[in-house]
Amino acid sequence: MKRLSLYLFLILFTLQTPSLADDISDFQIEGMSIGDSLLDYITEEEINYEAKHPNAFIYKNNKFISITFPGSNSEIYDYLTVTYKPKDKKYIIHEIKGYLRFQNNIKGCLKKKKEIVSELSAIFKEAEKNTKTESHAFDKTGESITHSNWFFIDTGFIGVTCTDWSEKLLKERDFTDDLTINIDSREFEDFLKNKAYK
Repeated sequence: MKRLSLYLFLILFTLQTPSLADDISDFQIEGMSIGDSLLDYITEEEINYEAKHPNAFIYKNNKFISITFPGSNSEIYDYLTVTYKPKDKKYIIHEIKGYLRFQNNIKGCLKKKKEIVSELSAIFKEAEKNTKTESHAFDKTGESITHSNWFFIDTGFIGVTCTDWSEKLLKERDFTDDLTINIDSREFEDFLKNKAYK
C-alpha cells in the first residue's frame, strides 16, 4: 500500500493561500480545484467518452455526473473521479475525489483514515466537524457501511471515508473497499444532503 504521509498528502491536497481557508476553491487534489473547468485538464471528447463508460455515475434527475479521471499518474491515489453537471457546457467541477484501494482490508483502511483525519484536524482547527458510521445510500440492502469524517467550511466540505462494501456488491459490481478523500462545493453538498438518493 502506498504511504500517505502528511508531506505527500499535501502535494495533492493543498491549500494555495492559507489566509483563505474558508474558500473550498483554494484546495486542490492533483492540481484541480472546485470551480475549475474540467476542460482545463481533458478535452470535451474525452469527457463525453468517460461519461458513457459503465463506471460513470449519474445522479438523480441527471443533475450531476461523476466520471473517472484518466491518466492521473498519481503517486498517491489509485484513481480519481470528478463530478460536474451534464448540462453545463463549461464543465465546472463540483467534486474531486481521490481513492485508495483496500482490498479485503477494512481495518487497514480505518487505520489510514485515522492518520489522515488527525492531520486534517490539526490544519482545520476551527472547522465544523462530523463523524458518522452508517449504511451506504447506494446499497438499498443496508449491508454496505461507510465510516466518515467531515470538515465543513463556508463554501463546501472535505471528507475522508472508508467504505466497507457488501460481499454481494464486491462480487456483482466488482467494487473494492476503499478510502476516499474528497472536496465538494456547497451546491453539491446540499444536493447530496437533500436530493441525491431520495
